[in-house]
Amino acid sequence: MVSAEWEKEFASLVLTLGKKQTDTISCDGWRLNEENFSDLAAAIKGHNGITELKLDRNEVVNDGAHSLLYVLRDCKSLQKASMQYAHLEQMGAAVLASCVAHWPNLQQLDLWGNSIGDQGIVTVVNSLTEHQCNIRMLALSWNKITDIACGQGVSKALRKCHALRQLDLSQNFIGDVGIEHLSKAFEALKRLEILMLKCNRIGDHGVCVLIPALKGCRYLQTLCLQGNVISEIGLTKLLDDNIVTRVDVDITWNRIPKYSPKLSKLEEIRGASAATVAQPKSSQDVQDNQTSRCCTIS
Repeated sequence: MVSAEWEKEFASLVLTLGKKQTDTISCDGWRLNEENFSDLAAAIKGHNGITELKLDRNEVVNDGAHSLLYVLRDCKSLQKASMQYAHLEQMGAAVLASCVAHWPNLQQLDLWGNSIGDQGIVTVVNSLTEHQCNIRMLALSWNKITDIACGQGVSKALRKCHALRQLDLSQNFIGDVGIEHLSKAFEALKRLEILMLKCNRIGDHGVCVLIPALKGCRYLQTLCLQGNVISEIGLTKLLDDNIVTRVDVDITWNRIPKYSPKLSKLEEIRGASAATVAQPKSSQDVQDNQTSRCCTIS
C-alpha cells in the first residue's frame, strides 16, 4: 500500500491524471503496491506528452508495475527515466528493456542500486540501440555487473551511444578484463564528460588499458577510480600520460601508500587545476565570451 505519508498525494495524482495531460510522473519513495501501479497505469492511458518518469524507491517487480511500464512503452516523448532502488532485478530489467526500445528520445536513464545482474544489464543496454540512440546520461551503479557482461554485449552496445556524456558504472564487480572490453567503447564515446568507475576491481593493467582509450575523449572532465585495487604502477601510468593535467582524476582508497611522492604530485596537480577553474574571469574574458556568444547566435 502507498506509504501513509504519500497517500493523499497519490490519490491527488491519479485524480489529476484522469482530468488533464501531464509531462511528469513522479512517485519517489511512495512504496506503491500492485494495485497502486495498476491504478496509475489506468490513469495515464492516452497521455502522449510525458517526458519524465521517476519511480525511485518503489518495488517495480509486480504485475501492476509491469502494466504501468507497458502503458508507457508507447510514450515516444519520454526523455528521462529514473528507477533507483526499484528492485528491478533480472525480470524487471527485461520488461524495462522492452519499453526502452520504444523510447527514441530517451536522454537519461538512472538504474542505480537495482542488482540487475549481467544478463539483465546486457538486455537493457542493448535496448538503447534499437533506434538512433540519444542517451546522454546512463547510471548503472550497484547492479552486480561483472567482466562477463562487459564482454557479452555492454561494450558493443555502448559504442553506439555516441551522444553519451555521463556514464556511471560504480559499485560493481568490473575488473581488468572488463575494462579491456569497455575500453573499445570508450574510444567511440567522443563526447564523454564524466566517467565513474568507483569501487570496482580495477588494477594496474586496467589503468594501462583505460588511459589510452580515453585520449580521444576531448571533453572528459571527471574520471573516478576511487576504491579499486590500483598501485603505484597504475598511478605512474596516469602521471606519465598527462591525463591528470586535463581531467580531474580521483584515485583515493586504492593500494597506493598514503605518503607516496607520486600521490602527492597527483594531489598537487588536482589542486592547481581546481584553483584555475575557480579563478574569476577578468572583464576582458567576460567580454570575449559575450562576443563569442553573439557571433554564435548570429
